[in-house]
Amino acid sequence: QFFVMDWLYGGTADGTRYYELVRDEVKGLAERGQSLYPERFRLLSLCSPPSHNWKLVDWMQREKGASLVSDTFDTHWGEWEWNPSRPLESLAEKCAADPHILTYNGPVEDTVEAVVQDAVDFHADGAIYWAAVGCRQGCGMIRVLKDALHQRVDIPWATIDMDVNDPTFVSDDELK
Repeated sequence: QFFVMDWLYGGTADGTRYYELVRDEVKGLAERGQSLYPERFRLLSLCSPPSHNWKLVDWMQREKGASLVSDTFDTHWGEWEWNPSRPLESLAEKCAADPHILTYNGPVEDTVEAVVQDAVDFHADGAIYWAAVGCRQGCGMIRVLKDALHQRVDIPWATIDMDVNDPTFVSDDELK
């Protein structure tokens, strides 16, 4: 959801307020030693869950205790810094530092290292790969990432075939 918010509201006052509210809520929960739902499983979320069905993630957390603790493909930004005196260049640098660009266009070894490190850093119990049918770059990495996680940190993997935007590709019951 953060990445979608960045697409739609990045650099706006509304976007900044949204991120500040989320930050403050999560910080408050952490300070009180609380979470939104009881946690049974800590899962890496690789690629984006179906944006037409954010309630699926809520269901996973609420009903199954599955917390999505990291989203490597959406959170590993490259280096860039906003320079108001060079807005177009800054925007271009931000685009080049986009996690999707780095993940899908960089060497797959860099992506493997980032995913394995997230598994270690966030104490992941497993991984879900949201395999968007229209994403050849992402789906081309499935076997490499699955094997790396199995061999290096020994965690289970689930590949969920879906479409990011088309709810008719797979039903909610099938996703669950």
